[in-house]
Amino acid sequence: MAHPLQGAQEPVPFSAPAVAPSPFPGSPVLIWQYMFPRDGAALDRSQVNPEIDAANDLLRHLIPPPETNLIA
Repeated sequence: MAHPLQGAQEPVPFSAPAVAPSPFPGSPVLIWQYMFPRDGAALDRSQVNPEIDAANDLLRHLIPPPETNLIA
């Protein structure tokens, strides 16, 4: 899902209500990416939610790859 920001002025403060997509999927927005024009170029930015609990909100949901035995 994308939530573009038009006419942004830097710095853009992170705002959970402002970055929430509609309809809201029920999970928090952890990282938000936005783009805006500046000096004739399209700038692409990313923001991390400052209230993120990386261990509980992100890392515990990752599935590590299986171990492999490499023969040298």
